[in-house]
Amino acid sequence: MKRMLSSLMARVFIAQLLAVLAAIFVFALLISYGLSRNFADGYADRWAPALRQWPSGDALAIRLSLEDALGDRVIVGLQPPPAPRSRVPRFSMRFNALADELRARGVPLTELRVSGRSGRAVIWLALSYPGEPARWLGVASTVEGAEIPARVLIWILICLGIIAALAWALSRWLTAPMRDLAQVMRRVQQGDRGIRAPEAGTAEHRDLAQGFNQMMEAVAAAERERDIMLAGVSHDLRSPLTRIRMAAEMLTDATARERIARNVEQADQVLASFLDFVRLDHAPLSDPIHLADLLGELGAENALSAEQMKIVLPDGAVLRGHTLLLKRAIQNLLDNALRYGAAPVMLQAFRAGDSVFIEVSDAGPGMDADQVQDALKPFVRLPAHREGSGSGLGLAIVVRVVRRHGGHLALARRSERFVASLELPLTGAAQTTRR
Repeated sequence: MKRMLSSLMARVFIAQLLAVLAAIFVFALLISYGLSRNFADGYADRWAPALRQWPSGDALAIRLSLEDALGDRVIVGLQPPPAPRSRVPRFSMRFNALADELRARGVPLTELRVSGRSGRAVIWLALSYPGEPARWLGVASTVEGAEIPARVLIWILICLGIIAALAWALSRWLTAPMRDLAQVMRRVQQGDRGIRAPEAGTAEHRDLAQGFNQMMEAVAAAERERDIMLAGVSHDLRSPLTRIRMAAEMLTDATARERIARNVEQADQVLASFLDFVRLDHAPLSDPIHLADLLGELGAENALSAEQMKIVLPDGAVLRGHTLLLKRAIQNLLDNALRYGAAPVMLQAFRAGDSVFIEVSDAGPGMDADQVQDALKPFVRLPAHREGSGSGLGLAIVVRVVRRHGGHLALARRSERFVASLELPLTGAAQTTRR
């Protein structure tokens, strides 16, 4: 609920609704004030002359005299009306205006109440004349009671519904360009660098879309220059490495030859990791990836036993993405578990809702919770891993691959095991499961 209310469309909708309701309230207040004055003046013109002085005589003569003067049926009594409902609500402008107008015209009115519903209302007046006991005078009138009529409530609800529908439609129309831009940005985040934002909507929206498109053009130009530079770096570095490897083969010292070959291989792997990392955003995500088959291949390539694999996926579980990239990401997790963790290393996969979870776990110490964020950054190696080979790009590559596939990577300790969990959106799945 909080997230929904924080959206731009919700705030625009609420602002419009409040502005319209405030305008209607002020307009209704002015209209009600005018109608209340007319109501009060009309009744005060008829009643005030007759009520300034209490007529003399017996009760019947007084009642008849008042009925003749007021033009309505009159009830005379010494006690107040027996109705707690006969109080005049504070919001009843008509009757409050009537009481004020009667007092202004010399009627000794101490209190005014209304009982009964519309069409059968009785207006009760508490009158206190000099030298006379306080009396209650009830005037039965066809005037509407103090309650809000049902038809008025119905019209209020209808008007509110119409206003809310119009405000909602206008809010969606005003914020549609922002939603389109947000979708474009999500597509860019997933690797679609060729998409551009539609330049539509208000002048501010068009300026924002134009600025975004110009920024994307600048980014695309910078990436093209980077790719050209990296292609040259790859060629220029790999050629000397090849010559060093060939020269090492000619050495008679087997120990030196092996050491040089190992260092050259490590340098080549670091160069390959660097090039893979910067080229991740260009790989197309169009392959149908059959997860069970992919995980089976990885298990065989890493010599995992049947006890080390637990694949519970729907038949035909398919992801849309890049097969080699996803395989490389899972392989990086397996490499970390096999290199830095402790046996047994486990590879598991299962479905939960519309997502599939792929987990690589080991019985090693893993890393502390405060080290996780640093470990996911490019070229960062934890102190415990700095003695070995590597470029510090393994987990960074996993993060970028998973994000491009719309997923999420989590690292945490669970039940004495350190678990790397990939959550990926499932494209298609059958109802039965494969074990």
